[in-house]
Amino acid sequence: MDHFTNDMLDASSLPKHEEVQITPIHPSYWNVIVFNFGIIFLLFGTALATIVFSASNLRPYAWYLLVAYILWMGSVFVVQRIAFRKRGYALRQRDLIYRRGVLATITTIIPFNRIQHVALNEGFLSRYYGLAQLQLFTAGGASSDIRISGLVKDEAERMRELIMRQIADEETEQSGNGIQ
Repeated sequence: MDHFTNDMLDASSLPKHEEVQITPIHPSYWNVIVFNFGIIFLLFGTALATIVFSASNLRPYAWYLLVAYILWMGSVFVVQRIAFRKRGYALRQRDLIYRRGVLATITTIIPFNRIQHVALNEGFLSRYYGLAQLQLFTAGGASSDIRISGLVKDEAERMRELIMRQIADEETEQSGNGIQ
């Protein structure tokens, strides 16, 4: 029987994910976000106008509601722009890093050996700009799955193939070592 060891690791010698060069989302994806935001803005605005003008007791407040709605949607737009600028990813030898967030930066690191499935999705507008979404399904369930939108389609396909190759190599390595 092999001798079991469980040595201490020096935390300062571990690689630091904060120092990894993060690749930003493609700038054209901002157009997709703006288009989607515009559709939502119009739908909610139309619904609000219908409610305000159909209820006679709300008509005196129509201008106040309109200004409040525009200010609210404007602030949502600004937050979306900040969030867009903070999104990025990095593909490393054994994992993928995805960074996002507005007030707090959320960094998700997914080791390839936890990935069960990789999907490539293209929306109507994203396809027009030559963009795609890479979706990674992990062993941790839906809460640990990630979607990286706004990737150039060719790059997303290469990333998908690389990740699938890494997964296959690790499975071959594990089955060769008798680990199952």
